[in-house]
Amino acid sequence: MKEVIDDGFEKFEKFALQAEKERIEEKELIGQTAKAFINWFKITFFNETGTKLDIDNPEHAKALDRAFFEEFGFYRDLINQEHYSLPHSPIAGRNDLEVHIPTSGNNYLSDVLNSNIVRSNEIIREFTSQNSKVAFDADAIYWTGWLSAVGFSFQEPINKEMVTAFIIQHLERMDPEIDQILVDQGYKKWLGTHSLATVKRRLSSLSTLFQIKNIENNPCSDKKVKLLMNRLGKKCRSSRAKKAITKDILDDILTTCDNSPIGIRDRAILLFGWASGGRRRTEIVEAKIENLTQAPDGDFVYRMEHSKTDQQGIGVDLPVKGIAANALKKWLELTGKTTGPIFRSVNKSGIFSEAPLSGIDINRIVKKRAKIAGYDSTSFGAHSLRSGFITEAGRKGKPLGDVMAMSTHKSASTAMRYYQSGSILNNSASNLAD
Repeated sequence: MKEVIDDGFEKFEKFALQAEKERIEEKELIGQTAKAFINWFKITFFNETGTKLDIDNPEHAKALDRAFFEEFGFYRDLINQEHYSLPHSPIAGRNDLEVHIPTSGNNYLSDVLNSNIVRSNEIIREFTSQNSKVAFDADAIYWTGWLSAVGFSFQEPINKEMVTAFIIQHLERMDPEIDQILVDQGYKKWLGTHSLATVKRRLSSLSTLFQIKNIENNPCSDKKVKLLMNRLGKKCRSSRAKKAITKDILDDILTTCDNSPIGIRDRAILLFGWASGGRRRTEIVEAKIENLTQAPDGDFVYRMEHSKTDQQGIGVDLPVKGIAANALKKWLELTGKTTGPIFRSVNKSGIFSEAPLSGIDINRIVKKRAKIAGYDSTSFGAHSLRSGFITEAGRKGKPLGDVMAMSTHKSASTAMRYYQSGSILNNSASNLAD
């Protein structure tokens, strides 16, 4: 046995020396040395445990990952070339995604979600929104990475047990070791669970894959899976629901915006996002100067070309008036820009980027300003602008139709959730005890 192990080491060293001499690309070097190391580890594992190494066994896979990390300082790649051909891999046949697969030092969220060059495969043509296409690609990659991390073989369809494990891990508690690997390799930005919305989207993407491939027994449609999501969903909604930024809170937050370039920009973002109807974060970052028309009185009309509920691009005109118009005008004059994104990054020296902000930036700005204003930043997010506008409209008794025309909600039931919470004190029966 010792001779076999020594032979494994010799092959391992041979690969390394050959790579160094020929100066082959780093990616190829890692691939070759990884294969040699795994072959050596199989022998060592059998020698130490008396058991044949089974990569599909989660405990065996973890042991290999730990040994790989000790040897190289990083974990073996969760996704490799074979995942494009394995029968039940979420990225099977999607070689166009290779450019977005995380590599050492890269993060696929910033790469994939912000990329403008994501190619749309025929299997997802039913998606009309570019954001949906990008999210679908990102979900396919994440599913493959997570399944690989937990030791899934991809030789059989993903079953309801795997989906159940995914839900519990991502809504309650991640396995610490798997979580760390996913973060280290760039599949996640930070440790911890997903939001309820993210888990729902990832399940929807997986379900779509099953439908496209005509695979029976879609685990996402299983009654127990749906019941689990329903129960955990209620739990997550109660603990993660973001607080609405109503007018009083907005006023407090705006006081934190000084006359620095960043302060002027943040004030314009907050007021534009809130006063124009409670814009979604994507709608804020996609807003272009060319779509602004200024009226003689100084107010603006903003032409929103498309939105989550307007994929055909019919468009809608939205008013930006009063203090929101003043804040927007001050920001535009400061930048001196006449085309491109309205909101962009700016450093402390006042140098403006040509690229737009991201949705993550909008969320960060809301949280930062809320914290400076003395609020618990974990209670607020970018969506707080949207829910806050509708809630405040309910408080003021504004007609729901007018509110929905500005928020561009298509579903009255969705808008009513926020509207009713604001109008509750206006109920004529609320003062019967007086």
